[in-house]
Amino acid sequence: MRHRLRTLVRLPSSPYQHSPNSQRIVFNLVASAFLFVFDTMFLLLDRRTIDPSEVALTLLLFGLFVAAGAIHLLEYVFIAALELLNVLDLIHDYSSIYFALCILMTYWVMRSWIMPALAVILFNGLASATLSASPALHIFSSVLAAAIILGTGMALRWHNARRVTADEARKRSEEATARIREELARKLHDSTAKDLAHVFVLAQDISSRHPDLAEEMRPLFHAASQASNKIRTMIISSDAMTGPIALQEVIDDVKRMLMTRRITLDTVYPHKVDDTLNDDQRRIAALVLRECASNIFKYAPSESHADLVIDADTHTGLLTISLSNEVAARPDRSAISTGYGLTNLHNMIREVQGTIECVDLRQRWITYITIPH
Repeated sequence: MRHRLRTLVRLPSSPYQHSPNSQRIVFNLVASAFLFVFDTMFLLLDRRTIDPSEVALTLLLFGLFVAAGAIHLLEYVFIAALELLNVLDLIHDYSSIYFALCILMTYWVMRSWIMPALAVILFNGLASATLSASPALHIFSSVLAAAIILGTGMALRWHNARRVTADEARKRSEEATARIREELARKLHDSTAKDLAHVFVLAQDISSRHPDLAEEMRPLFHAASQASNKIRTMIISSDAMTGPIALQEVIDDVKRMLMTRRITLDTVYPHKVDDTLNDDQRRIAALVLRECASNIFKYAPSESHADLVIDADTHTGLLTISLSNEVAARPDRSAISTGYGLTNLHNMIREVQGTIECVDLRQRWITYITIPH
Protein backbone atom coordinates (compact mmCIF):
# COMPACT_ATOMS: atom_id res chain seq x y z
CA MET A 1 0.00 0.00 0.00
CA ARG A 2 2.77 2.43 0.90
CA HIS A 3 4.55 1.64 -2.34
CA ARG A 4 1.38 2.43 -4.30
CA LEU A 5 0.93 5.74 -2.49
CA ARG A 6 4.55 6.70 -3.18
CA THR A 7 3.98 5.82 -6.84
CA LEU A 8 0.88 8.01 -7.03
CA VAL A 9 2.39 11.08 -5.41
CA ARG A 10 5.97 10.91 -6.73
CA LEU A 11 7.17 14.04 -8.47
CA PRO A 12 8.21 14.04 -12.14
CA SER A 13 11.91 13.32 -12.41
CA SER A 14 12.58 11.22 -15.50
CA PRO A 15 11.14 10.76 -19.02
CA TYR A 16 8.73 7.97 -19.83
CA GLN A 17 11.18 5.42 -21.10
CA HIS A 18 8.89 3.56 -23.51
CA SER A 19 7.91 6.61 -25.61
CA PRO A 20 10.63 7.84 -28.00
CA ASN A 21 11.18 11.62 -28.00
CA SER A 22 10.69 11.78 -31.76
CA GLN A 23 7.13 10.45 -31.44
CA ARG A 24 6.22 13.00 -28.77
CA ILE A 25 7.73 15.88 -30.75
CA VAL A 26 5.82 14.96 -33.92
CA PHE A 27 2.55 14.45 -32.03
CA ASN A 28 2.95 17.71 -30.09
CA LEU A 29 3.77 19.60 -33.28
CA VAL A 30 0.73 18.26 -35.15
CA ALA A 31 -1.55 18.89 -32.18
CA SER A 32 -0.20 22.43 -31.72
CA ALA A 33 -0.66 23.28 -35.39
CA PHE A 34 -4.22 21.94 -35.41
CA LEU A 35 -5.22 23.74 -32.19
CA PHE A 36 -3.71 27.07 -33.28
CA VAL A 37 -5.33 26.95 -36.72
CA PHE A 38 -8.65 25.92 -35.15
CA ASP A 39 -8.68 28.92 -32.77
CA THR A 40 -7.54 31.32 -35.50
CA MET A 41 -10.24 30.15 -37.92
CA PHE A 42 -12.86 30.42 -35.17
CA LEU A 43 -11.85 34.02 -34.43
CA LEU A 44 -11.89 34.94 -38.12
CA LEU A 45 -15.31 33.38 -38.68
CA ASP A 46 -16.62 35.15 -35.59
CA ARG A 47 -15.25 38.44 -37.00
CA ARG A 48 -13.35 39.15 -33.85
CA THR A 49 -10.19 41.21 -33.68
CA ILE A 50 -7.01 39.17 -33.30
CA ASP A 51 -4.51 40.65 -30.86
CA PRO A 52 -0.95 40.21 -32.27
CA SER A 53 0.51 40.06 -28.76
CA GLU A 54 -1.86 37.24 -27.83
CA VAL A 55 -0.91 35.39 -31.02
CA ALA A 56 2.79 35.76 -30.15
CA LEU A 57 2.25 34.52 -26.59
CA THR A 58 0.17 31.58 -27.82
CA LEU A 59 2.81 30.62 -30.36
CA LEU A 60 5.43 30.84 -27.60
CA LEU A 61 3.41 28.44 -25.44
CA PHE A 62 2.90 26.03 -28.32
CA GLY A 63 6.63 26.20 -29.04
CA LEU A 64 7.39 25.28 -25.43
CA PHE A 65 4.87 22.44 -25.66
CA VAL A 66 6.53 21.01 -28.78
CA ALA A 67 10.04 21.40 -27.34
CA ALA A 68 8.91 19.68 -24.13
CA GLY A 69 8.58 16.50 -26.17
CA ALA A 70 12.39 16.34 -26.24
CA ILE A 71 13.44 18.36 -23.17
CA HIS A 72 11.35 17.37 -20.19
CA LEU A 73 12.47 20.34 -18.11
CA LEU A 74 10.47 22.53 -20.52
CA GLU A 75 7.29 20.78 -19.38
CA TYR A 76 7.55 22.70 -16.10
CA VAL A 77 8.38 25.92 -17.96
CA PHE A 78 5.32 25.43 -20.18
CA ILE A 79 3.03 24.82 -17.19
CA ALA A 80 4.39 27.83 -15.28
CA ALA A 81 4.12 30.13 -18.31
CA LEU A 82 0.59 28.93 -19.10
CA GLU A 83 -0.65 29.47 -15.53
CA LEU A 84 1.01 32.89 -15.35
CA LEU A 85 -0.61 34.03 -18.60
CA ASN A 86 -3.89 32.50 -17.45
CA VAL A 87 -3.84 34.50 -14.19
CA LEU A 88 -2.94 37.65 -16.13
CA ASP A 89 -5.74 36.87 -18.62
CA LEU A 90 -3.46 37.39 -21.64
CA ILE A 91 -4.57 34.40 -23.75
CA HIS A 92 -8.35 34.30 -23.27
CA ASP A 93 -9.09 34.12 -27.04
CA TYR A 94 -6.79 31.15 -27.68
CA SER A 95 -8.36 28.78 -25.19
CA SER A 96 -7.34 25.62 -27.11
CA ILE A 97 -3.90 25.94 -25.54
CA TYR A 98 -5.46 24.20 -22.54
CA PHE A 99 -5.90 21.09 -24.67
CA ALA A 100 -2.11 21.04 -24.93
CA LEU A 101 -1.99 21.09 -21.14
CA CYS A 102 -4.41 18.13 -21.08
CA ILE A 103 -2.18 16.23 -23.51
CA LEU A 104 0.85 16.90 -21.34
CA MET A 105 -0.98 15.73 -18.23
CA THR A 106 -1.97 12.55 -20.08
CA TYR A 107 1.75 11.93 -20.61
CA TRP A 108 2.26 12.34 -16.88
CA VAL A 109 -0.46 9.81 -16.07
CA MET A 110 1.19 7.38 -18.49
CA ARG A 111 4.37 7.80 -16.46
CA SER A 112 2.42 7.12 -13.25
CA TRP A 113 2.74 10.75 -12.16
CA ILE A 114 -0.97 10.68 -11.35
CA MET A 115 -1.24 12.98 -8.34
CA PRO A 116 0.95 15.75 -9.83
CA ALA A 117 -1.11 15.62 -13.04
CA LEU A 118 -4.42 15.90 -11.19
CA ALA A 119 -3.02 18.71 -9.03
CA VAL A 120 -2.00 20.74 -12.12
CA ILE A 121 -5.42 20.28 -13.76
CA LEU A 122 -7.33 21.22 -10.61
CA PHE A 123 -5.05 24.21 -9.94
CA ASN A 124 -5.62 25.42 -13.50
CA GLY A 125 -9.38 25.06 -13.01
CA LEU A 126 -9.36 26.97 -9.74
CA ALA A 127 -7.25 29.75 -11.27
CA SER A 128 -9.67 30.05 -14.17
CA ALA A 129 -12.66 29.93 -11.83
CA THR A 130 -11.43 32.89 -9.79
CA LEU A 131 -11.26 35.02 -12.95
CA SER A 132 -14.51 33.80 -14.47
CA ALA A 133 -18.08 34.98 -14.08
CA SER A 134 -19.20 31.33 -13.84
CA PRO A 135 -16.72 29.62 -11.50
CA ALA A 136 -18.89 26.54 -10.99
CA LEU A 137 -18.71 25.77 -14.71
CA HIS A 138 -14.92 26.02 -14.71
CA ILE A 139 -14.62 23.78 -11.66
CA PHE A 140 -16.94 21.20 -13.24
CA SER A 141 -14.97 21.27 -16.52
CA SER A 142 -11.72 20.81 -14.60
CA VAL A 143 -13.08 17.79 -12.75
CA LEU A 144 -14.40 16.34 -16.00
CA ALA A 145 -11.05 16.99 -17.72
CA ALA A 146 -9.21 15.31 -14.84
CA ALA A 147 -11.43 12.22 -15.15
CA ILE A 148 -10.92 12.03 -18.92
CA ILE A 149 -7.16 12.53 -18.59
CA LEU A 150 -6.92 9.90 -15.88
CA GLY A 151 -8.93 7.37 -17.88
CA THR A 152 -7.12 8.06 -21.16
CA GLY A 153 -3.67 8.02 -19.55
CA MET A 154 -4.28 4.77 -17.69
CA ALA A 155 -5.69 3.11 -20.82
CA LEU A 156 -2.69 4.19 -22.89
CA ARG A 157 -0.32 3.07 -20.14
CA TRP A 158 -2.00 -0.34 -20.00
CA HIS A 159 -1.78 -0.68 -23.79
CA ASN A 160 1.87 0.41 -23.75
CA ALA A 161 2.67 -2.06 -20.96
CA ARG A 162 1.15 -4.89 -23.00
CA ARG A 163 3.21 -3.86 -26.03
CA VAL A 164 6.42 -3.65 -24.01
CA THR A 165 5.71 -7.03 -22.38
CA ALA A 166 5.08 -8.58 -25.78
CA ASP A 167 8.30 -7.05 -27.18
CA GLU A 168 10.32 -8.35 -24.23
CA ALA A 169 8.78 -11.81 -24.57
CA ARG A 170 9.56 -11.83 -28.29
CA LYS A 171 13.12 -10.72 -27.62
CA ARG A 172 13.61 -13.44 -24.99
CA SER A 173 12.17 -16.00 -27.39
CA GLU A 174 14.52 -14.89 -30.18
CA GLU A 175 17.50 -15.01 -27.82
CA ALA A 176 16.55 -18.48 -26.61
CA THR A 177 16.11 -19.68 -30.19
CA ALA A 178 19.49 -18.21 -31.15
CA ARG A 179 21.16 -19.91 -28.19
CA ILE A 180 19.60 -23.26 -29.09
CA ARG A 181 20.64 -22.91 -32.74
CA GLU A 182 24.14 -21.89 -31.70
CA GLU A 183 24.49 -24.79 -29.27
CA LEU A 184 23.12 -27.25 -31.83
CA ALA A 185 25.49 -26.01 -34.52
CA ARG A 186 28.43 -26.15 -32.12
CA LYS A 187 27.61 -29.70 -31.10
CA LEU A 188 27.20 -30.70 -34.73
CA HIS A 189 30.59 -29.17 -35.54
CA ASP A 190 32.44 -30.45 -32.50
CA SER A 191 30.97 -33.93 -32.29
CA THR A 192 28.94 -35.27 -35.18
CA ALA A 193 30.98 -33.68 -37.98
CA LYS A 194 34.25 -34.73 -36.36
CA ASP A 195 32.95 -38.27 -35.78
CA LEU A 196 31.97 -38.57 -39.44
CA ALA A 197 35.40 -37.36 -40.46
CA HIS A 198 36.94 -39.89 -38.12
CA VAL A 199 34.87 -42.70 -39.65
CA PHE A 200 35.86 -41.55 -43.14
CA VAL A 201 39.57 -41.38 -42.29
CA LEU A 202 39.58 -44.72 -40.53
CA ALA A 203 37.72 -46.36 -43.41
CA GLN A 204 40.31 -45.02 -45.86
CA ASP A 205 43.12 -46.22 -43.61
CA ILE A 206 41.57 -49.70 -43.59
CA SER A 207 41.20 -49.64 -47.38
CA SER A 208 44.84 -48.62 -47.76
CA ARG A 209 46.09 -51.41 -45.51
CA HIS A 210 43.62 -53.98 -46.86
CA PRO A 211 42.98 -53.34 -50.57
CA ASP A 212 40.73 -56.40 -50.75
CA LEU A 213 38.22 -54.54 -48.51
CA ALA A 214 38.24 -51.33 -50.55
CA GLU A 215 35.07 -52.18 -52.49
CA GLU A 216 33.17 -53.07 -49.31
CA MET A 217 34.27 -49.81 -47.70
CA ARG A 218 33.11 -47.65 -50.62
CA PRO A 219 29.44 -47.39 -49.45
CA LEU A 220 30.74 -46.24 -46.07
CA PHE A 221 32.80 -43.49 -47.75
CA HIS A 222 29.75 -42.36 -49.72
CA ALA A 223 27.40 -42.33 -46.70
CA ALA A 224 29.88 -40.43 -44.51
CA SER A 225 30.51 -37.89 -47.26
CA GLN A 226 26.81 -37.21 -47.85
CA ALA A 227 26.04 -36.92 -44.14
CA SER A 228 29.00 -34.58 -43.67
CA ASN A 229 27.85 -32.28 -46.47
CA LYS A 230 24.36 -32.11 -44.99
CA ILE A 231 25.79 -31.18 -41.61
CA ARG A 232 27.91 -28.43 -43.16
CA THR A 233 24.78 -26.92 -44.72
CA MET A 234 23.01 -27.03 -41.35
CA ILE A 235 25.92 -25.35 -39.58
CA ILE A 236 26.22 -22.53 -42.11
CA SER A 237 22.45 -21.92 -42.34
CA SER A 238 22.19 -21.69 -38.55
CA ASP A 239 24.86 -18.95 -38.42
CA ALA A 240 26.80 -21.15 -36.05
CA MET A 241 28.95 -20.16 -33.15
CA THR A 242 28.06 -16.47 -32.95
CA GLY A 243 27.94 -16.24 -29.15
CA PRO A 244 30.68 -15.87 -26.57
CA ILE A 245 33.32 -18.58 -26.90
CA ALA A 246 36.15 -19.61 -24.59
CA LEU A 247 39.21 -20.06 -26.81
CA GLN A 248 40.98 -22.14 -24.17
CA GLU A 249 38.17 -24.71 -24.36
CA VAL A 250 38.43 -24.82 -28.14
CA ILE A 251 42.19 -25.49 -27.93
CA ASP A 252 41.56 -28.33 -25.49
CA ASP A 253 38.84 -29.77 -27.77
CA VAL A 254 41.00 -29.83 -30.89
CA LYS A 255 43.85 -31.41 -28.95
CA ARG A 256 41.56 -34.23 -27.85
CA MET A 257 40.22 -34.66 -31.37
CA LEU A 258 43.69 -34.90 -32.92
CA MET A 259 44.81 -37.40 -30.31
CA THR A 260 42.23 -39.88 -31.62
CA ARG A 261 44.64 -40.29 -34.58
CA ARG A 262 47.64 -39.94 -32.29
CA ILE A 263 48.49 -36.50 -33.66
CA THR A 264 50.11 -34.31 -31.01
CA LEU A 265 49.36 -30.60 -31.12
CA ASP A 266 52.14 -28.50 -29.57
CA THR A 267 50.80 -25.11 -28.51
CA VAL A 268 52.24 -21.73 -27.59
CA TYR A 269 49.82 -18.98 -26.57
CA PRO A 270 49.48 -16.23 -23.93
CA HIS A 271 48.32 -17.04 -20.43
CA LYS A 272 44.57 -16.35 -20.11
CA VAL A 273 44.36 -15.83 -23.84
CA ASP A 274 40.61 -15.13 -23.71
CA ASP A 275 41.18 -11.99 -21.61
CA THR A 276 43.32 -10.40 -24.33
CA LEU A 277 40.75 -10.78 -27.15
CA ASN A 278 37.38 -9.24 -27.92
CA ASP A 279 34.27 -11.30 -28.74
CA ASP A 280 34.72 -11.16 -32.53
CA GLN A 281 38.34 -12.24 -32.31
CA ARG A 282 37.46 -15.18 -30.05
CA ARG A 283 34.61 -16.24 -32.33
CA ILE A 284 36.69 -16.15 -35.52
CA ALA A 285 39.73 -17.67 -33.81
CA ALA A 286 37.56 -20.57 -32.60
CA LEU A 287 36.35 -21.22 -36.15
CA VAL A 288 39.93 -21.00 -37.42
CA LEU A 289 41.19 -23.54 -34.89
CA ARG A 290 38.31 -25.95 -35.45
CA GLU A 291 38.51 -25.87 -39.23
CA CYS A 292 42.30 -26.02 -39.42
CA ALA A 293 42.37 -28.82 -36.86
CA SER A 294 39.85 -30.68 -38.99
CA ASN A 295 42.19 -30.42 -41.98
CA ILE A 296 45.10 -31.59 -39.86
CA PHE A 297 42.94 -34.50 -38.73
CA LYS A 298 42.18 -35.44 -42.35
CA TYR A 299 45.55 -34.91 -44.03
CA ALA A 300 48.29 -35.29 -41.42
CA PRO A 301 49.81 -38.74 -40.87
CA SER A 302 49.09 -40.64 -37.69
CA GLU A 303 51.59 -40.32 -34.84
CA SER A 304 52.81 -36.97 -36.16
CA HIS A 305 53.18 -33.53 -34.61
CA ALA A 306 51.43 -30.25 -35.40
CA ASP A 307 52.25 -26.79 -34.08
CA LEU A 308 49.95 -23.97 -33.01
CA VAL A 309 51.22 -20.50 -32.07
CA ILE A 310 48.83 -17.74 -30.97
CA ASP A 311 49.98 -14.20 -30.27
CA ALA A 312 48.03 -11.05 -29.38
CA ASP A 313 49.71 -7.67 -29.67
CA THR A 314 48.88 -5.70 -26.52
CA HIS A 315 49.33 -2.34 -28.30
CA THR A 316 47.50 -2.85 -31.60
CA GLY A 317 45.23 -5.71 -30.49
CA LEU A 318 46.22 -7.71 -33.58
CA LEU A 319 45.71 -11.44 -33.17
CA THR A 320 47.97 -13.80 -35.13
CA ILE A 321 47.50 -17.54 -35.45
CA SER A 322 49.96 -19.86 -37.15
CA LEU A 323 49.55 -23.60 -37.62
CA SER A 324 51.80 -26.11 -39.27
CA ASN A 325 51.50 -29.85 -39.81
CA GLU A 326 52.91 -32.65 -41.92
CA VAL A 327 51.01 -33.70 -45.04
CA ALA A 328 50.79 -37.42 -45.65
CA ALA A 329 50.65 -39.06 -49.07
CA ARG A 330 47.10 -40.33 -48.60
CA PRO A 331 44.00 -40.74 -50.75
CA ASP A 332 41.92 -37.64 -51.46
CA ARG A 333 39.72 -36.80 -48.48
CA SER A 334 38.32 -33.52 -49.77
CA ALA A 335 34.88 -35.09 -50.11
CA ILE A 336 34.46 -35.24 -46.37
CA SER A 337 33.36 -32.03 -44.64
CA THR A 338 34.03 -31.37 -40.99
CA GLY A 339 32.07 -28.20 -40.40
CA TYR A 340 32.19 -24.55 -41.44
CA GLY A 341 34.45 -24.86 -44.49
CA LEU A 342 37.67 -23.11 -45.46
CA THR A 343 35.95 -21.03 -48.15
CA ASN A 344 33.49 -19.61 -45.65
CA LEU A 345 36.35 -19.09 -43.22
CA HIS A 346 38.33 -17.12 -45.82
CA ASN A 347 35.31 -14.89 -46.48
CA MET A 348 34.69 -14.27 -42.79
CA ILE A 349 38.30 -13.28 -42.12
CA ARG A 350 38.33 -10.90 -45.08
CA GLU A 351 35.10 -9.28 -43.88
CA VAL A 352 36.85 -8.17 -40.69
CA GLN A 353 39.90 -6.90 -42.64
CA GLY A 354 41.99 -9.88 -41.58
CA THR A 355 44.34 -12.02 -43.67
CA ILE A 356 44.80 -15.75 -44.21
CA GLU A 357 47.68 -17.40 -46.04
CA CYS A 358 48.23 -21.11 -46.69
CA VAL A 359 51.34 -22.64 -48.20
CA ASP A 360 52.69 -26.15 -48.77
CA LEU A 361 56.38 -26.08 -47.83
CA ARG A 362 58.41 -29.30 -48.04
CA GLN A 363 55.57 -31.65 -47.20
CA ARG A 364 54.47 -29.35 -44.42
CA TRP A 365 51.25 -27.34 -44.57
CA ILE A 366 51.51 -23.88 -42.99
CA THR A 367 48.58 -21.55 -42.26
CA TYR A 368 49.08 -17.98 -41.08
CA ILE A 369 46.12 -15.81 -40.05
CA THR A 370 45.78 -12.27 -38.69
CA ILE A 371 42.60 -10.91 -37.09
CA PRO A 372 42.48 -7.20 -36.18
CA HIS A 373 40.99 -5.95 -32.93
